[in-house]
Amino acid sequence: MPPTGELTMNPEKEKDKKYTAEKIEEYLARGGVITQCPPCTTSEVVEYKHKFGRGRPKKKAEEKE
Repeated sequence: MPPTGELTMNPEKEKDKKYTAEKIEEYLARGGVITQCPPCTTSEVVEYKHKFGRGRPKKKAEEKE
């Protein structure tokens, strides 16, 4: 059964939305431009330095006599 009365979102989320809207307005007022990119595109090539998972075990160096 749905609660009676006015339905409101989480107050924290509303604060975040208001904060974000204010910052966007400030950015646009300073001359900023918002660019909307097509889906599934990236703005730059990213090279990841970290590999996910454990990886392969390192080879042990054989001792030379």
